[in-house]
Amino acid sequence: MFGMNGFVRPMLLAVAVASLAVVAAACGGGSGDSTGGSADATSGSTDAAAQVADDGSPIGIAALVGPVAEGGPDFVNGMKTEIESINAEGGAAGHTLKLITFDTEGTPAGAVSAYRQAGQDDEVDAAFFAAVTGALGLKGQSDSAELPIVIATASDELDDPVAKYTFHDSFGGEYASSSASYASDQYDAKRIAVLHYGTDYSVGITPAIEARCEELGCEVVSEQSADGTEAADALVPALTKMRAADPDVYFIEGLNPAAFAAARQLGLEKPIVSDQWLAIPALRDACGADCDGVTFAIHKANVPELLTEDDPLAEVFTEYRQAFEEDHGEWAGFSIYGADAVAAVAKAAEDLAEEGEEINRETLTAAMESFDGNLTTTHGVVHTSPDDHRLAGEWDQAYVDVSIESDGKKTAWVLAPGADPEGSTP
Repeated sequence: MFGMNGFVRPMLLAVAVASLAVVAAACGGGSGDSTGGSADATSGSTDAAAQVADDGSPIGIAALVGPVAEGGPDFVNGMKTEIESINAEGGAAGHTLKLITFDTEGTPAGAVSAYRQAGQDDEVDAAFFAAVTGALGLKGQSDSAELPIVIATASDELDDPVAKYTFHDSFGGEYASSSASYASDQYDAKRIAVLHYGTDYSVGITPAIEARCEELGCEVVSEQSADGTEAADALVPALTKMRAADPDVYFIEGLNPAAFAAARQLGLEKPIVSDQWLAIPALRDACGADCDGVTFAIHKANVPELLTEDDPLAEVFTEYRQAFEEDHGEWAGFSIYGADAVAAVAKAAEDLAEEGEEINRETLTAAMESFDGNLTTTHGVVHTSPDDHRLAGEWDQAYVDVSIESDGKKTAWVLAPGADPEGSTP
């Protein structure tokens, strides 16, 4: 991929699109799927405010699922693992959780269509979606759908400003700004050159770094954009412009390994920092020796061997990862977003039951914006409000700074030089 042979390039691009932040949209028909039973997701009632009865009837959670190339199975498998765990313990306040899938076909328009269908299905009480693009379109539809939806995307615009029915279970600008923090602390970097691509997250990289630099006393001295599929030779002009700006450090978005190959070909001598794309093993391995020494913040569940003995969330990370691997075999890092979404809906239902309130779309929405530290997920201890729909805790609770280490044949994540093993700085 990305400057390699024609077979590897498209294969890895497909893997790369399964990201952050995060994933999972054309006319999507639903298909039944769940530990709670099957359902016809295309033929539900048009009652958009369908209620879950207090007789233990299932709580339906819709998964808006994209193709394998967008990581759809990883996110859904995370949902399945969490649903199975909760149902094995008696469900959420006595209600079995039921997964109902809707096909997005991998386009933003399809995601909107799938969300509308879920909203018209009286078995659906909440939904989850993850994708590199399309999330903001769902936010725009949420007021009319009136269906609470948890979305994993690395764009801060998803919850700033808040939309009533839209919740965000990943971080945003921190994926980039944490690298600026590391560069400032370890390299005394004052001048940062940035190369990014065109996803919803990508276009927010420079603003996130600039905002952090206002606090750190650094600046972005060059911003270059490119296509995430370009070969190394095509990226040389952008990297040459970055070098001409005389930066102290280069931020190169990790989506395209060819950019790191081009950087090495040019002999860029300053340190390189990056982001969450390199948490995808296929991208890390494709980059290989070209990414040796490249630093970024990774979710702690991906590197259990780096957890400190006194990490307060170590048990959360390791228990979830063990359960996922028992269910699905090979670990899939981005499954955490689907699992966290299910955990949030289940906890909201339990809170409602404790208060003696009915469980329905409206009350679930209200409960999900009322967490006061009583929900802990793989993204930390959650506090929400009507003005804060971020279903995540503090950045350092979930992320740690790592470097890629390569011997030319194998690659691995190791604790970055000088990094705090207890957690990354946002």
